[in-house]
Amino acid sequence: MDVSDFDFGNKVNLTDVEEGFCMADDDWDQQNSSTDLLLVGKILGNKSLNLDTVGTILSKAWCPVNGVTVNQVGEDRLVFSFKHKLDRKRALEGGPWSYEKRLVVLNSVGPEDNPSQVDLNWCDFIIHIKGLPLGKANKNMVEKICSQMGRFRIGIDVSKPIPRLMKIRNDRGDLIVVSFKFERLPNFCYYCGKLDHMAIHCKNRYDNEEEIKTEDLPYCR
Repeated sequence: MDVSDFDFGNKVNLTDVEEGFCMADDDWDQQNSSTDLLLVGKILGNKSLNLDTVGTILSKAWCPVNGVTVNQVGEDRLVFSFKHKLDRKRALEGGPWSYEKRLVVLNSVGPEDNPSQVDLNWCDFIIHIKGLPLGKANKNMVEKICSQMGRFRIGIDVSKPIPRLMKIRNDRGDLIVVSFKFERLPNFCYYCGKLDHMAIHCKNRYDNEEEIKTEDLPYCR
């Protein structure tokens, strides 16, 4: 149970150990000096992880010249420790990455950040936009589409279904439908479109008690 679950109020008498101690700023700085070589991440899905296997597979994908180690924090958080900033930069910016066809979400961690609270809801994807008229395929239009989907650089909120299309109306009121094709898209649910499970385990599918052939699932069409 987390400390935040307790309501200490004014009735609890703390022991000497619980009273804690003061830590000088220099001590904090020394402890946090290496966070620029760290990444926090998680692998979507509910399967258990073998850290040695995770480290081996992702090392082959990242090819860190100076190596990388991985440790688990809590139930689903991983901390990757690099030996060089260039190796860390390649891992952070070269994605999306996958482990056993499951999405790996990464983020940097600051000196005062708690790894368990780092935002891991966003992942950048390379997306091809199809259906946009040639005369409208300019930077301004693409940025407007991106702003509706997530953050620029095509950041996708991995806690939500992946976007398949977007409806756009021009000044005359004409409807244009553009579709999106993702590069290096890992496994995802063909029923609800989320990235953290497969259709066979989809809660929405169970709640609706639907028996649908695989080829008829909403994200297979």
